[in-house]
Amino acid sequence: MPAIRFLHKNLFWIWIVLIFVANVIPFSLTEFTEGKPEVLSRVLKGGYILHALIMFTLPWIYAILLKNGMILFKRSPFIKLSLIIIAISFSAEFIQLLIPIRTFNPRDVFFNLLGGFLGLSIFFRTIRQAQRRQQAE
Repeated sequence: MPAIRFLHKNLFWIWIVLIFVANVIPFSLTEFTEGKPEVLSRVLKGGYILHALIMFTLPWIYAILLKNGMILFKRSPFIKLSLIIIAISFSAEFIQLLIPIRTFNPRDVFFNLLGGFLGLSIFFRTIRQAQRRQQAE
């Protein structure tokens, strides 16, 4: 039981570490690109979909914590999560400058931001709709 409590308490921060690891490890979906249009092929080869999906989940990890009564940010959660998404998106790419086989890729930053803010906007829209339903009852 203590392990589960530790996981719940630190899930958000563990996920951030996993985001950094996933951004630094070279990954692409080259095997799925044969016969695909060139634009889709480039997106899959660069692992851009993976970047977007990983960042998309960050606000939802926060939602899991909220549902379990763990509030990380009491004030301005939207602004704080936005700043975390921006910081992770850029710092994950800048870390790659320190790794000999990796390079900075602005497209990775773009897809990190796209996924993060898409997840964030859907997350907060869902919360607002739930709050409106509660007020209407």
